[in-house]
Amino acid sequence: MDFGNWLGIAEAISRVAPLIGALATALATIVLAVLIARLRRVFVTRVEHAGVREVVTALQNTLTEAHARLDAGDARFQRLEQQIGDLPTRHEMARLADAVGRQAESLAAISETLKGQAGALEWLRENVFALTSHELAEARAVKTRPGGRDV
Repeated sequence: MDFGNWLGIAEAISRVAPLIGALATALATIVLAVLIARLRRVFVTRVEHAGVREVVTALQNTLTEAHARLDAGDARFQRLEQQIGDLPTRHEMARLADAVGRQAESLAAISETLKGQAGALEWLRENVFALTSHELAEARAVKTRPGGRDV
């Protein structure tokens, strides 16, 4: 190939080059449009992003409040567990009920004993009163006798 042939090829390319450039530009434009259309589904606008950011911020605040409530509830639950742990068990309550029952029986027996002794105490009180009254009457009588001596 000589220089003339090369020159002919260059002339032919120069006539076709604008067409190839236009086709390449059109093809790049189509590819870019398709790419932008597909990426539009992935990316959001600033307005949409701001709206989503507000929602996310609100959810984060709600989550923070929920964590605080859960922490307070956890502390309350621990206090309740402690209080429940301090309560007597079923067996301890049964023993306590048994002990109270025995005490009630003992008190009933003591009450019956005291009722029985009430009569004896009343008899004793009456006799002591009678003896004391008799002794006091005799002591007055001795003082009123001439000479004041007991015979």
